[in-house]
Amino acid sequence: ECRHHPGNMQAVVSLGKLLLVSNQPAKAVDAVEPALVRMPGAQVLWYIKAQALFNVQRFDDARVALDTGLAAKSPPLADLLMLNANLLKQEGKPDEAQAAFQAALERRKEEDAAREKPVVPSAPQ
Repeated sequence: ECRHHPGNMQAVVSLGKLLLVSNQPAKAVDAVEPALVRMPGAQVLWYIKAQALFNVQRFDDARVALDTGLAAKSPPLADLLMLNANLLKQEGKPDEAQAAFQAALERRKEEDAAREKPVVPSAPQ
């Protein structure tokens, strides 16, 4: 499905995350790259790519993917911010890592609150 329809965001994200948790980072990168060409503003795809590169200790490449994802949209995804904290720690920047970690926690709270907020249907006109 993903190979033939890289625009199917849900399929690409599901496959990418599955490949991450099953420790197949190269396949995760391969899965999301065609979709990134079509949807360069999709933060979740940049997260999957950056996390996969981080997992194989390609820290410079992970930084490029991460920074691209962070610049793609505002506000950034909590997952991107958390990965940024981990990468900053790896880069030997503990104070910046701690600040990034706090920002990630705050963003996660916002995302969780938005998911829990009930959707009120609009009145028929």
